[in-house]
Amino acid sequence: MRQLLVPFGEIVGDRLPVPAEVRHRLDRVLRLAPGTALTLADGAGRRVQVRYHQEFFAVERREPTQPPPAVAVTLAAGLIKGDRWDWLVEKAAELGVDTLVPLACEHSVVRIDPGKAADKQARWQSIAQEAFEQCGRAHLCRVTAPMTVAQFVERCGGELRSQIAAFTCDEAMPALGLQRAVQQALAASQGIRQLVAVVGPEGGLSTTEWQCLDSAGFERVCLSRAVLRAETAGLAAALIVREALEPVLATQE
Repeated sequence: MRQLLVPFGEIVGDRLPVPAEVRHRLDRVLRLAPGTALTLADGAGRRVQVRYHQEFFAVERREPTQPPPAVAVTLAAGLIKGDRWDWLVEKAAELGVDTLVPLACEHSVVRIDPGKAADKQARWQSIAQEAFEQCGRAHLCRVTAPMTVAQFVERCGGELRSQIAAFTCDEAMPALGLQRAVQQALAASQGIRQLVAVVGPEGGLSTTEWQCLDSAGFERVCLSRAVLRAETAGLAAALIVREALEPVLATQE
């Protein structure tokens, strides 16, 4: 059954109105026939089984609301070129990243015009939405506006040592692997609410960016014994963090 992102309010009765922009997409883009069964998801854990009748959705079953994850996953990745970045957005959204932060790094080949940043963010969020609908997650991956490493560190703020466990993937291969580092952080503290993994762009992080992350308490970890392409590194980091986090998520279900 196809899942669609449709923000909906309180459900009263057995019908939901179809917003005009949603109906245009269903009729003109997806060409759905009346009576088609759908799952509507609001991106925040609520889902409902419906049938589409153009003017309204007929509610057939309301699913239990899924709470937000006990520990959220943030991937902060250096911007990379074109289709490779779009691919990373899509796969991160499918694999359970809760927040994706595009980092405008000093060595990034891609440069985002500040005047076009909002349009870029909207496009990336649209890619994340399509992945959300395809994979059937209960919570939508949020893609932030592009920011520098310093801005990202400032955004993490004072929570870094108490509620956030943060790691920087280092191609120099430090002794501690990312999976083990995450497991150790979760075992050492019950107060962690967010896991953050940072990967650089094609040209790597600059000396200034490394110093900024080190000073803020980001722990350098090994991602792979091989030198990975930037988009592969982002995907690997997402997979490793989610795998290490699985025991925590299992107890939440």
